[in-house]
Amino acid sequence: WRGTGVTFYFDDTSMIQFNSAVQADLQAPTSGPYANILFFERPGLANSNFVLDDSRGFDFQGAIYLPSRNTTINSGATLRNRRMLAVFNTLILNDVNWSIQPLNGSSGAMKSTRLIR
Repeated sequence: WRGTGVTFYFDDTSMIQFNSAVQADLQAPTSGPYANILFFERPGLANSNFVLDDSRGFDFQGAIYLPSRNTTINSGATLRNRRMLAVFNTLILNDVNWSIQPLNGSSGAMKSTRLIR
């Protein structure tokens, strides 16, 4: 999967599940009403799953706002991100290779990477 300037919007509990050696390079729009939003869902949805399995690499750039999704990233999935904002109901990481590189601020100082509950 490759896409530049894309936003995935879920109006219900439907889903995309990435399995079995999928490679995805997806970038959110950089301007307009969906700027910097890669995945988004309608508020108030019932809990459902979002799964990333056994990948050849995911390079996601943009906010992932899925507060009703129980997200599992496993089976040797590889994630590469230059910057990332993600909101999930739950997050399970099993056997994951994740490369997160802090951004350099305008002063050259390195900003932190953190997980928040």
